[in-house]
Amino acid sequence: MLYSKKNKLKLKPFFTAKEFLEGKKTSFKMPETVILMPSANMNKFLQGHAKKHYNLFADIDLLNDKVAVVHNFSIGAPLCVFITELLAQLGTKNFILIGVAGAVGRSLNLHQKVLCTGAFADEGTSRHYVTETLIKPNKDLTKKLADLAENK
Repeated sequence: MLYSKKNKLKLKPFFTAKEFLEGKKTSFKMPETVILMPSANMNKFLQGHAKKHYNLFADIDLLNDKVAVVHNFSIGAPLCVFITELLAQLGTKNFILIGVAGAVGRSLNLHQKVLCTGAFADEGTSRHYVTETLIKPNKDLTKKLADLAENK
């Protein structure tokens, strides 16, 4: 069934992440911080570093009690949001996305590493979560990441 964008945003979901997990009857808890790497298969790199490995629509490697890496799932806002909502229901509060993105501006080179300080919410999924067009990440977390990147 097709819906216009105007009417689509008024629809309620068939089920929430919480309802989905209740159906799975899981008591699994995630660490407070997760590093999301949608298109990367980090299995070889994480071998010997991860305490435990799981799969819930993506590879999940627990590095310690506070941090996990979720990787090897398809690129795309709907799937990323689905996985993020599941992780939030499982206890994750901080999400760090390492991946690919488009850029606006000629000052960047192809394959240049950047730390995102804002993003346009224009892909379709974001409208279900925010009303702003320009989304800014958490300032404290961004500063910590910038400091870490500068010291490496």
